[in-house]
Amino acid sequence: MDTWCGLALLLERKDEEARERLRRAVEGICAGGRYLMLPTAAVYLAEAGWRAGDGEAADRAADLALESAGKLGSNHLLLQALADFPAVLSRRLDAEPSADSPWHTIGRALRASPRPPWPTPWRRLRPSRPMLPDVTDRTCGELPRIVAWLLLHT
Repeated sequence: MDTWCGLALLLERKDEEARERLRRAVEGICAGGRYLMLPTAAVYLAEAGWRAGDGEAADRAADLALESAGKLGSNHLLLQALADFPAVLSRRLDAEPSADSPWHTIGRALRASPRPPWPTPWRRLRPSRPMLPDVTDRTCGELPRIVAWLLLHT
């Protein structure tokens, strides 16, 4: 739940709140050994870290996303998350000295996709509208309410 709440907060540009949620999500995933969502949560945490001005933490989170995708044996979730926040990939590519790095392999895979690996409905929202209803409460509200709002406004 913290991963999706963190995403919602990122979309609302509530970056520090998003960072805390996503940090908690990554810690919980690692502590519980539930690694399936780790590439997604780590990419989102990388974006939140960058927005907070912590480039080193952003790089560590992005590298964790790449490493965890490798351990899962699939780049699919990593590619989905990077399609949501392509600047995470751009920053890692800029930091690589060689064009043969794992990040360049991921970049080529994402670029070869005719479209993002999954549709991101919030990209079609008008920027003048608030992205989501109030998601700042401690529990982040009910996920169905967030999903319903997204469906209504896309």
